[in-house]
Parts: sequence; C-alpha cells; structure tokens
Amino acid sequence: MTYSYTQISHYLACPRRYRHKYLDGWQEKDLRAAMLFGRSFEKALAAYFRREDAAVALFEDWSAYRDGGP
Repeated sequence: MTYSYTQISHYLACPRRYRHKYLDGWQEKDLRAAMLFGRSFEKALAAYFRREDAAVALFEDWSAYRDGGP
C-alpha cells in the first residue's frame, strides 16, 4: 500500500480523523467556492490522465456545484 504525504500528515495530526476519512470513507462538507472548484479541477485532471476530455469533466462537475448540486 502506498501512502501520500497528506495521508501521513492527517494521521499524525489526528488518528481518529484519518480513520474517518480514509478507512470509513467519510467526506467533510466544505461549501467554499474555492474548495469546490478545486475538487472539480482535480476530477478534470484525473480525466486528462485517463485520456478523457478534461474540459468536459471540469464543466460538468463545476456546473453541478454552481447550480446548487452536491
């Protein structure tokens, strides 16, 4: 298993938070536009590396947030 810097950092800061986030799959709710756009951008970047249309992925995901989605 490979761990990222962020995962290790979260574990060292708070093992319970690490468990909830990475093992139990809980998601933190963050409604700030910058965070939501960042998530959309990450999904678009993932689509790019899967050789999919990143612009479409970004537009679809960001539109859902913009229109009051998830």
